[in-house]
Amino acid sequence: RIQRSNLDGSNIEDVIAGGLNFPSALALDVASGRMYWLEPAGIRRAGLDGAGVEDVIAVNARTFAIDPVGGQMFWSLDGLIGGSGTIQRSDLDGAGVTDVAFRSAGGIYLDVGARRMYWTVMPGKFNIARVMRADMDGANAESLLPMPASLLRGIALDVPPVSLVGTGLAFGDPSAGFDSYVDVVASVPFATPVGPVGSEPGAVKDVAVDPTTGLVYAIGLAPDAQGQQVYVIDSETGEGTPLPLRTGIAEPGLVWGLAFDAAGSLYGGGLGVYSIDKKSGRAFPLASVAEVPALILGMTESPVGTGFLSAGVILIPELPLPFVALHTADGAFASLFLQVDPSGKNRILFDLAYSAGGSLYGNAWSADLFAGGELASARSNARHFADFNAALRNVSGEEIELEARRRVGPLREKLELVEDSAGMRSDLVLIDFTILDGLPLAHMSAGAPLDALLLGLGGGFPSPPPSKIAGPPVRRNP
Repeated sequence: RIQRSNLDGSNIEDVIAGGLNFPSALALDVASGRMYWLEPAGIRRAGLDGAGVEDVIAVNARTFAIDPVGGQMFWSLDGLIGGSGTIQRSDLDGAGVTDVAFRSAGGIYLDVGARRMYWTVMPGKFNIARVMRADMDGANAESLLPMPASLLRGIALDVPPVSLVGTGLAFGDPSAGFDSYVDVVASVPFATPVGPVGSEPGAVKDVAVDPTTGLVYAIGLAPDAQGQQVYVIDSETGEGTPLPLRTGIAEPGLVWGLAFDAAGSLYGGGLGVYSIDKKSGRAFPLASVAEVPALILGMTESPVGTGFLSAGVILIPELPLPFVALHTADGAFASLFLQVDPSGKNRILFDLAYSAGGSLYGNAWSADLFAGGELASARSNARHFADFNAALRNVSGEEIELEARRRVGPLREKLELVEDSAGMRSDLVLIDFTILDGLPLAHMSAGAPLDALLLGLGGGFPSPPPSKIAGPPVRRNP
């Protein structure tokens, strides 16, 4: 049977009272409301209340662990019962089994924040007991601790949680609406409302942390005649202090994203790219929509220290494409990657943020927020990208502006209604940059649903920074 209790051991109760065959190695996916466990015949799962028991995969495993945001589980084949002790992994539904290629493994622990895996090595004819670690794909393996042990099975780490911040609707305090400042623990994941920002009329978009001062900045979504309001957030209470001036940008040129570079310069992006005076709140044009033909929905710091990363939609009529881009300090595209969502959920990145450990997280929403849900999906062939590049070179600034107005209006209207949509949540995903068949892709993980509907996501500057993002340059429109 599987039981649970309070953390002090009181109130013991059955969750699943029978029908199991010596369950062991329990793991919880709190965000998705499931628990996983191991039996001699393989891995099984059910709801956290014990309902809906189902088989996931038939495997002779010794132990296992799960990565909720990455959407994968890892296990070691039982070398004591005819297995090799090899570590394998698959998707959380058991599909896509691959070897991570280590033998004689005992216990496994996943540090999902730092994207590292730790495991014990069982002693044997050719092995001494020790602790190992590697990247989540098995690369960069290293031995940490030789152990004078006759049997080394379990392992656990005391690691700090992966902390991000956000803005939007947190279900722990739905009365605050989209005006909440939110703490996000990415390794579980869950979102905790800190408090309302106090914006008018009650919706705050992106959030960014100044690496030179530690101050948190956010921008109100709704403008008045003088533009949008930039706020400095008290991270203890969530309260926002408005900067003296508004951005001065008229609709439809809203700022949807904020990002700092390593020197503390503040950028804004929407229809065009701006520099923002972090003392006054005033915005100044850097790159026009003719130079960056996109609706930027979210931004974060650049992994190379200058410029920034953005996520949004390329505004080419009849071929709108969701993208992630690296920008130079003048706001122009440097490298462009097409968003790929292998989950089949038709999601789009509404914002993105680096964790302090250097992992790139995204806040994914349904693409149906856009007019008719009409978003072209990136396909893994070079011809599709070639068609896109040709269209980007030939489209005029007037066409881009018209496409921008056509999409921004309906998006604003839907955002005013979406907080009443039953069951709609943000998915927290990981973003990995790859090249497939010559096509540069920003690949989303399966992700996990947050107990929140976030408009913005922010984090800390990666330390050490990840390797430089490279990719084919995008020609700027003349």
